[in-house]
Amino acid sequence: MQELSFTANRFKAKQSPLTDEHPTPTDVPQKQGISCKDNILFDSEYYTLSNEYKSIPKLDEFETILDLKAVSPLVSVLTTNSRILVYNHESCSSVTHTFEIPYSPNSYNLMPLSAIISNPLNALKPDLVVIDPISGEFQFFESIKLVPSLSVLQNVVKDRITLYNAEFLTGVQLFQENSILVTTSQKRVIEVTFKDQLGNVSIKLNQVYNNRPLISSILSKTHSISEIENSSHIVSIKTYDASPIMKSIIVLESTGRVVFINHLKGSSSFNLVAQHDMELILSNVGLRFLDFEFLKNSKIGVFLTIDLKENNLISNVFYFENSHSVPNMISNKSVFSFNLEKTLLVKNDKKLIIFDPNFENLASPWVEVLALNRSLIIYSAEKLPGLNDKLFLATNEGLLTFSFKESGKSGDINGFLKEHINQYLQYNKSDGPLIFDLKETSLAIATTNIRDVLSEIYDELLENKSNASGFRSFADSNLERRVFLVKNLTAYTQRNYDIQNDEVLRTKILKSCELLALAKNFLHLNTNYSLINDSDMLDHLKIGVPLTDYLQNNTKNVLTLISKYVNYILNSGTENQVIQLSSLLKELFINSIIKLDDDVKQLLGGSSLSSVFVDHFELINNVNVITRKIYNLASETTDENVLAGYNQTLIGLSCFLYYSVNEIVEYLSTRGGSALVLFDELLTKEKDKWVHVFVVMKKQRDILPLVNKYKDFAGLSALLESMREDIQTLFESEEISEIEFANMATDVEIEFDRYFEYYGYEFAEALFSYYKQNHKVNIMLQNFDKHSVHLERFLESDLSNYSFGWIHDIMNHKVGNVSNKMIEVALEYSTSLREKKFQSSLGKLATVLQMNNSSEQNSNNLMDCYNANLSIADVQECIYYCMQELGMFSNSHALDALIDSPYIRSNNFNEFRERLKEIYFKLERKGSLDILEIVDFVSLGCFQPNILTNEVPKNGGCDSTGRIVLEIYCKTLHLLKTLTNCGNISLIVGSLSMSVLLKLFLKRIFMNRDYVPLEQIVLELEKESLNISFNDHSLMLSEDEIYTLQRRSNSQIKDYEKENRVSIS
Repeated sequence: MQELSFTANRFKAKQSPLTDEHPTPTDVPQKQGISCKDNILFDSEYYTLSNEYKSIPKLDEFETILDLKAVSPLVSVLTTNSRILVYNHESCSSVTHTFEIPYSPNSYNLMPLSAIISNPLNALKPDLVVIDPISGEFQFFESIKLVPSLSVLQNVVKDRITLYNAEFLTGVQLFQENSILVTTSQKRVIEVTFKDQLGNVSIKLNQVYNNRPLISSILSKTHSISEIENSSHIVSIKTYDASPIMKSIIVLESTGRVVFINHLKGSSSFNLVAQHDMELILSNVGLRFLDFEFLKNSKIGVFLTIDLKENNLISNVFYFENSHSVPNMISNKSVFSFNLEKTLLVKNDKKLIIFDPNFENLASPWVEVLALNRSLIIYSAEKLPGLNDKLFLATNEGLLTFSFKESGKSGDINGFLKEHINQYLQYNKSDGPLIFDLKETSLAIATTNIRDVLSEIYDELLENKSNASGFRSFADSNLERRVFLVKNLTAYTQRNYDIQNDEVLRTKILKSCELLALAKNFLHLNTNYSLINDSDMLDHLKIGVPLTDYLQNNTKNVLTLISKYVNYILNSGTENQVIQLSSLLKELFINSIIKLDDDVKQLLGGSSLSSVFVDHFELINNVNVITRKIYNLASETTDENVLAGYNQTLIGLSCFLYYSVNEIVEYLSTRGGSALVLFDELLTKEKDKWVHVFVVMKKQRDILPLVNKYKDFAGLSALLESMREDIQTLFESEEISEIEFANMATDVEIEFDRYFEYYGYEFAEALFSYYKQNHKVNIMLQNFDKHSVHLERFLESDLSNYSFGWIHDIMNHKVGNVSNKMIEVALEYSTSLREKKFQSSLGKLATVLQMNNSSEQNSNNLMDCYNANLSIADVQECIYYCMQELGMFSNSHALDALIDSPYIRSNNFNEFRERLKEIYFKLERKGSLDILEIVDFVSLGCFQPNILTNEVPKNGGCDSTGRIVLEIYCKTLHLLKTLTNCGNISLIVGSLSMSVLLKLFLKRIFMNRDYVPLEQIVLELEKESLNISFNDHSLMLSEDEIYTLQRRSNSQIKDYEKENRVSIS
């Protein structure tokens, strides 16, 4: 076949600009294979969009598409950079049957023009016209074959359209059954007829319209192809039957000139009957006209223009009373046109806009918008003869067919929104050609409307009332579909609504997703595990309907059902059923809550809180009980396979409990209520246990993201330290080499450093508190030199920390700190006698070492305090051993005797009894006593070791027991004398006066003289040079002194006041 010399590039005036949103032809994947009919992309009561045929002819390597258009429902013409292919969509062979015409490119960058003339007798044997736009030469191929045929003959007729100087062809379109209209760059329209009335090939050319600029055309010597867009040229021609014998032609130029031409069918007569300058009517010289549509019945013309200054597309609608009168502009709408008579369809670059031009009520017109994917390349949009209700879009995805059904009616915005979003749920595909985002509709929609409609659709999905879910008789497929839809709707919400500022809707979305997922997965797991049959469900759980119906239609109450289910098995099931239940719950909650929430929260910006279990504390508590049971079983089993199963269950349930309870507490923290108290107590009590499961299983990194999410620094500290200990254990057991140990230890250290850097002192405080509480201060003091600032701040934050913080000061040669601080630690925070002696001795040693670096007075005062504290400790130690010798710690009746001395009993000092008990237990465990506690204990207590025989020494004698008790008295008297002679020991005794304590002590000893002869006490007083008279006046205390005693004892003991009123005479 003879080749035509044509160019390979698309004519610029017709080519869409290639931008990032419009991939180049070489970027477009060329789909191969068999066509797929009736692939519905979108369907509504008003119209349908389908991808009727997806296949296009197979292209050669480096061959790219320049143009593609449908010429009938079965035939399309594809122009590439090397050939023209006419093909049949319905070909079912692996290679679509085509009619091919190769061509060679030329230097003018214009591709050939082509047109298909249908064959009324056989749609797959149309006529083809191919025209060279530069020379005007054309070939007419009669009855080309688009189906396999034995005939090899092809009738071809060649001819030429005469062109003027520098003139070239710009477009071609069908006119009548056997003719086409051709437009030129010099604003001419030419009719080319190919057959006569008998159907025989007969070429005729008629000039239809000529607005050729004579002077500029004569002066032109070259084809000004690149300049045609900026010059006046013909942009669109529309034709319609004015009567059975008359055809009307309307020509639109880019400058806004509109020409009406009448043509008598079958003749060569073309009469210009009217013309209008639309640019002048619009009074805007900055417009360029692009296209138009004329509705002959309504006498309305819709003109698409572009404002060259603002670069905005505008549609202008005019009423033409008749072709001769000046048209009146009716409205100005941001939409451009396509004609379906009563309904307009406007094709924007990436949108199809369907609307009813309700010119009497523009306030609420019916408008539908189909937004097309940015990757979709639309090569042409054609309305074909005889198919008035269809629009064919030739695209890189095949042939899309828009089928119009009927016009809609004006409605409220909420109705439009609901329908639009439901259409998204039904027809959206990730790789589909349609986009349903609201911004693509170009409609002004209030945020409140979007929120209300979204909320309503979520409710309908949850309640199984959504049309989008379709009819599904089986509950599993119904729930599967609804879970899929609610996830898709969440993604849609994130793109189309400011969900970050709507906590209520965020919570509702997450809850809807969770409930649907729980219902779907519970139905599946209940079938797999079969722990309760359907009859038991009805009898014991009282759900009223079969489980499938309940879950499908009562989804919002699924947790009530699960709670009953768990409670029933936990209370009535066997141990094996409880074990199976734990596995079921693990799968249910991990898949329905943990994994789902992670996906959904990403769409919601990560700021949503799961509140689905707020009203189901019993369920959460039962899950925790089951987790404890499985933990205990895992601790007892020796079967590795069984243990592995237990471990998986423990990990899943612990993760769920940690996540859900933290979420609920955080959710309720701003709302309050009794549920907050329950969940907060559960979290406080069990949180460490849930984290500990991951430590035991060595799965610390699995829970780390959640621990970080809730800023659980105590849990984070436990996890990080356990990771460090695990590495140490592996190294000590020689399971890893020294190099591996060094590398792994470095990784953990980096992990620590990362949290120190990110959270600062907030993390450091929790970590060091963890070490303190778990008696691992050696690790704290040795491993965090890089974070010494945080460590020192922690040590100084509480005086109790100095019970070990002194080590840090010693390591850093800060002996003065030890000297100054240790006395307070020894007084306030020494929990045992041993600690008190150690801390006081250490402080005394530090004071001695620091004497040259401190003032003499300060050093002396500190030495007095340490010495006094050590003296008190010595007396306490003496009392302890004396009581031990008297058998008062081993005899079960000793405490009763101790607190029931004649002095206490006769004066009914009940508060003193309680105080003696406290001091006794403190002394028994070798806790640290202060001076008042020693005086009260020694002077009030009854040291009677022979209580079983009731032996009491006679007056004037002193047996071995009396000597022991006397020793206690003497030690106490000596201590009081020592403290009286000390310097500034207010740190030790506070505001207590030693004379007050001495009066108190002697009065009580005198009242208890039956056990130690009074003369022995007098001798001791003389020995200590203490001259005190035994009379009421000398032993009487003032009110201030009594108040001092009460305050020092950290209580309001009224017995001190009563005692002061007791007479010794």
